Amino acid sequence: MMASRWPLLAVSLLPTLAWAQTSGWIENEANTTMCTWNLPRVGVIRDTLYIDGGELYWQPLLKSGPPSAPIKDSK
Repeated sequence: MMASRWPLLAVSLLPTLAWAQTSGWIENEANTTMCTWNLPRVGVIRDTLYIDGGELYWQPLLKSGPPSAPIKDSK
């Protein structure tokens, strides 16, 4: 009986996902808060909530304690 190859495919994609999470962090960063919603629009389709109308900001929290100023993401 031949083993399924799906687990191998899933494991091979994990380093790519981990790299995406570490890109853009600044030195000594502990975590990040993102998004701001000034005038959100909300749509519900079945059991999924979609929110639009916000801008993406990153506010890094440094290991030394104080959060840095919010950084606007231009993407």
